[in-house]
Amino acid sequence: MNSPSSYQLFKELLASPGMEYLNRRKLRAFTVNIFHGNFSELMKACELVENPEVGLKLMSEEHRETLGTQAHMEVMRLFHNFLAAAKSLIDHTRVFVDDHYRDTPLMQAYQQKIQADFADDPLMRFIQDLRNYMLHRALPGGSMSLSVSRNPDTNAHDMKSTVGIDKKAIETWGKWTKPSLAFLAAADDEIQISQISRAYGERVEEFAKWFDAKLQKHHEADIAAFENLQKEYQAAQREEEAPRNDT
Repeated sequence: MNSPSSYQLFKELLASPGMEYLNRRKLRAFTVNIFHGNFSELMKACELVENPEVGLKLMSEEHRETLGTQAHMEVMRLFHNFLAAAKSLIDHTRVFVDDHYRDTPLMQAYQQKIQADFADDPLMRFIQDLRNYMLHRALPGGSMSLSVSRNPDTNAHDMKSTVGIDKKAIETWGKWTKPSLAFLAAADDEIQISQISRAYGERVEEFAKWFDAKLQKHHEADIAAFENLQKEYQAAQREEEAPRNDT
């Protein structure tokens, strides 16, 4: 029996479960990358504002209404984008699982992980509810502030500049879920954006790594078959090209 041609093997490659998975994984990576990019940009902006030297300049009498306001607006813009990207990642992942892994062990593991790590966690739900507040109601009230406190260990004075959300300005909203209300009850009057964003972002990125590992394991056999077929295709290409190279 004649060996399959490189063209036949190429068509098998394109139609293989391994290729289908790799294409799906690539599309999913776009959403993950959007979240990661927004998270990274927000953290960099917060770190700049929270640098004591920068914060002191931004909150000075000379610059408060210009540079200080611009810095505050930029953090809020990036926070808005971060929340929107977080919601996109949640929705896209849920649809991804429902479309391609319904009634599989992977779907069961995904649902258990979401239930355990996100469903009733006060911070996780607060961030998700805050996204709805910001996109459908208004930007939350807040401010950029500078505080000075004495360090009891060194007797030195520490400066801290932050951009925060005024808890009282948002807690009367009637659509907070029960976990979010628990978060608000325990939160400071000024909710620091960098703290909640870092905690949420790190948890989401940990989940993304966990989910990618689960996907890789689920498709282990498909990937192995794809790689073997790829080797066959490359070997067939070399064999077909060999006579032309010898002439």
